[in-house]
Amino acid sequence: MQKRYRLLPVLLSEATNDVLKSAIDGAMKGATNSAMNSAMKAAMARLKITLAIVVLGFSTMAFNLHAAEFTFQFINNNERPINLKLFARGESQQEWPTKTKFYSLKPESAVQQLKISCEEGTQICWGAWIVEQTESGEIGASGKRNVRSGKLMFGAGERGTRSCPHCCHVCKVDASTPIIKLHDSGINAE
Repeated sequence: MQKRYRLLPVLLSEATNDVLKSAIDGAMKGATNSAMNSAMKAAMARLKITLAIVVLGFSTMAFNLHAAEFTFQFINNNERPINLKLFARGESQQEWPTKTKFYSLKPESAVQQLKISCEEGTQICWGAWIVEQTESGEIGASGKRNVRSGKLMFGAGERGTRSCPHCCHVCKVDASTPIIKLHDSGINAE
C-alpha cells in the first residue's frame, strides 16, 4: 500500500506540470488563442484522468483495510482492580483505550469483555498491572510506618514492552480471545 502512496504525488505533479507547461509554452511562442486553448484542454484532460486514478487508488486502499470487532475476555480473580491496556504490534502502535488511559477490571469472578475495533490481521497484546503498597516495620521521620509501592505486572505490562507470547492475539472479524484469568500467582487461559 505504501508504494501507491509514493506514486500518487508523482502522478499529480506530472499532470499539473503538463497543464502549466502548456500554458507557458503557448504564451512564450505567441500561439493563437485557439491553439493555446486546444493545448490547455488536452493538458486539463490529462489532469482529470490523473485525478480519477488518484481517487480510484484511494478508494481501493480503503477497501483493502478491513475493520474488525475483536473481543478480549478477562476474569479478575484478585481482591483489587487491575489496570489493563491493549497494544497493537507493528506499524500502527495503536493503544486501547488510548495512549494516556487504561481500563480497570473489577475484582469479580464474572467475565469482563473489552470489545475493540481493530484492523483485521493486526497482532494485539494485553498488558495489566496492579499497584501494590506494603508497609515496612520501619518507622519513618514522620512517626508513621514507611510505605513502599511496587507493581505486579501481567502480560506485556504497563507500557506493552514486556515479551509475552501468551498475551498476544490476532485481530479477526467478530472473534474473541479465550477467557483470561488474572490472579496474584499468574495467568490462566481457558
